[in-house]
Amino acid sequence: MKEMQFLKGGSLRNICSKLAIYRENAKILAGGTDLMVSLNNDPNISGVLISIKGYGLEYIRLEGKFLYIGATTTLADVSQSDKVQKMVPLLSTAVKQMGSSAIRNMGTIGGNLCNASPAADTAVALLALGAKLKITSSQKTKVVNCERFFLGPKKNILKSDELLEEIIIPIQSTQNKWRWYKIGLRKSDTIAVISLAVSLSFQQEICHAVRIALGSVAPTPFLAEESASMLHGKTLTMEIIERVSQKVSEDISPIDDVRATAWYRRTVAKKLMVKLLSQIAENISQGE
Repeated sequence: MKEMQFLKGGSLRNICSKLAIYRENAKILAGGTDLMVSLNNDPNISGVLISIKGYGLEYIRLEGKFLYIGATTTLADVSQSDKVQKMVPLLSTAVKQMGSSAIRNMGTIGGNLCNASPAADTAVALLALGAKLKITSSQKTKVVNCERFFLGPKKNILKSDELLEEIIIPIQSTQNKWRWYKIGLRKSDTIAVISLAVSLSFQQEICHAVRIALGSVAPTPFLAEESASMLHGKTLTMEIIERVSQKVSEDISPIDDVRATAWYRRTVAKKLMVKLLSQIAENISQGE
């Protein structure tokens, strides 16, 4: 790694102004668990590191029907938060399976999203929860749906003077049923070979508000919208579960890599969908 300049801004707007000046030569530093690995592995990287730690983005706040999480909140704080565990348990469950405790103590939820890995566990959970992202620039702020944020491996929609400020998550209602499952090459501290999150609600055993998200099966964290639409207005019979699970396996676009083959990911995606939807259907039939 070549020598890099380190800067801190006086405010979020000031940080965004610095980003606009240095453009592609600027890199945002939060927890650094992904960034520093990249910098150390590439001797040709140079430019400016701009820290966004200590500017009031470390918070978890409940307001009305939404939970607001600041972008530099650590993964450890997210996983241990009583508010997260109670209001959005799907996210809490996913984050608890991310990396080691040391990584969770340093890594931030915003950094995990901005890194835009197809395997990002927070992204899969937040897609299933219907989260929105607040983005700040030197001129204005905007809010986008989480599924619009990812463009490809290591690519997101942030412009040169923008940063992710906040994650906005609808709290899970008592009618909401959900499942999360992650498969890795070992039992813990590992990148997902495939991950799957399902969130749906019921009215008299009829599905609505269905969201299905997967990780490590496409160039970006994947929201299976067409598959989810097949469940709207339906009861969870084995026939519909099989059809939806087959649709999921057809719509994803996995690759062969060092962790698994595309064939394996397609096969497991279908089997996991059947398993998780069947578990939800069983709970509903038992009145749980």
